[in-house]
Amino acid sequence: MESNVLLLCVSLIIPVFFVIYGAVLYKKDVPFLSPYGFVTLMTKLNSEVWEFGNKKMGIRLIILGAAEIIICVLMIVSFIFDPPSQSVGVILLITCPLELFGFVIPAARTGKLIEKRFDKNGKRKDI
Repeated sequence: MESNVLLLCVSLIIPVFFVIYGAVLYKKDVPFLSPYGFVTLMTKLNSEVWEFGNKKMGIRLIILGAAEIIICVLMIVSFIFDPPSQSVGVILLITCPLELFGFVIPAARTGKLIEKRFDKNGKRKDI
């Protein structure tokens, strides 16, 4: 039982990484065109778009990671009190890809926000 709970704690790795990476993007000034920033065709245009995209993506990753951490903790607690009939491996096989797929949502929303705020040449639109 204890080893199964420890194995379920593996599902916390991805959301914790999201929170840490999001905090780095939001708090730290990521150098322009750095490989660990939010790199898209739009953010490569100029440093203003780069900084805007990294800040927005950082906030979204922190929120996503926090939500996934809460879900994982609830999953672990529910496993302790009412063990499911499936093995822990099957549960991880389902949850880990879903956590990784969750990254697509904030990335797509940040891309749309950049397109709304900046024109195709990277100049700020008057909103």
